[in-house]
Amino acid sequence: MKKIGLIGLSNPVDKEKLKDIITKLETRGYNIILAKSLLKSSSPQEKADDFNLFCKLDLEGIFDISGGDLANTCIPFIDFNAYKKSTAYFFGYSDLSVILNALYTTTKKKACFFQLRNNLNINNTQNTFKFTWLNKKNMNGTVIGGNIRCFLKLAGTPYFPETKNKILFLESHSGNINRIITYLTQLEMMDVFNKINGLILGQFTELDTTNTDHLLESYVLKYPIGIIRTHEVGHSLEAKAIWIGEEYNFNSEGA
Repeated sequence: MKKIGLIGLSNPVDKEKLKDIITKLETRGYNIILAKSLLKSSSPQEKADDFNLFCKLDLEGIFDISGGDLANTCIPFIDFNAYKKSTAYFFGYSDLSVILNALYTTTKKKACFFQLRNNLNINNTQNTFKFTWLNKKNMNGTVIGGNIRCFLKLAGTPYFPETKNKILFLESHSGNINRIITYLTQLEMMDVFNKINGLILGQFTELDTTNTDHLLESYVLKYPIGIIRTHEVGHSLEAKAIWIGEEYNFNSEGA
């Protein structure tokens, strides 16, 4: 039986949803180890302590099923060396982008942008995603990034990853075109787009639902790098995964 850990480093998780997730995973043959901090109102250190403990257990993976705003409060208490030595990888999305990138930046060990709460098919973490080219047709490098708003929380900290020769992945659940452009402008002012090898645009949910997605795709064409678009990685149900800290090679024939 596969043993996995469930944890929540961001906002509190609804208890009824948690019960439903556990039941569904157990019917799929998973042995669930539950973080104590998921069952109560917990401090950042308590949540990080659970993560540190999970790193020392024999687990298939550590899956964060939370999201929201609070993940970066746990970073000062994370034992990065424990994660580096662990046999397990960390999985999370959205606000957990800060954890994914901090783990990779500090340990050089990859972590996975994936939300088990939405997609119970853990095998989807191994599948490639479909995409289309927006600019050029070739790029390779190690992937960094995640949710654009949350990724920018790391700006100016030791946990913001080196961007030179990387592929930057960006997605967002909320945010109209004006807000997304302000985030992109901040990255421009940080000289990110002059350093990276390529850009992956994932799902931008609010833009998709308001039919303004084309404005984003037009805006990024000014960057002289390879750019691809996928609607399979982001906040939607059954969204596939992308690995932060893993090298990807994209060309005109596919990834």
